[in-house]
Amino acid sequence: MKKTLGFLMLIVVVGSFTSCGSTNNKTKEIIIFEMQPTKDGVADFLFKLDDQPESYDNDECYRVTPQRITNKYGFAIYKFDQSCISYLEYDDKIYPLGNGFGGFGVVSFAISDMNNDKYPELYFTYSWGSGIHRSMVGYFDSAIKEVVLFDYSNMNNDMVFVADKNRLFTYNATTDIKSFVNIGVKAEDKVGEISFSSNKIELDLVDANK
Repeated sequence: MKKTLGFLMLIVVVGSFTSCGSTNNKTKEIIIFEMQPTKDGVADFLFKLDDQPESYDNDECYRVTPQRITNKYGFAIYKFDQSCISYLEYDDKIYPLGNGFGGFGVVSFAISDMNNDKYPELYFTYSWGSGIHRSMVGYFDSAIKEVVLFDYSNMNNDMVFVADKNRLFTYNATTDIKSFVNIGVKAEDKVGEISFSSNKIELDLVDANK
């Protein structure tokens, strides 16, 4: 069920981090941001989009990426404000981001190069579920230009990214929603950690007391 409307808060967290398990002293940058809706670039995006949502009336599309993120990394995220369907435009190609049916669609975002291949990944949380609300996590790998969705479903919760002590975590979140392209989130308790081990980016569930 969609939640009530509230207030947008934009958070950008920039840190210098050392990768877990690394044998060198290279630092890792983690950027965390939330949605900042604008109509800039939407007309061009819709012209390129082959399969537009048709099941919602007055389903307006917005670019929700802060401009400085697009300028630095090339990621441009677009989201429809009724269906909550979300897309990433990167290098003039369009990629669906998760699912939004019955939920909020994309909510929270992080950028990092977890596998140190010099190509940043765009991490995102999203929620969906008709009848049973659930939140999930995925990422776009800009090296191979693919979207990867983790299997874990956080039932009846939403999630937000938090960077803490050189690590990227997901937390349960309370949401403050003015519209579905204008969502503020507040971290509550720890759920999981995004990590890179055995040549694979993983979402590891963690003990909330750690």
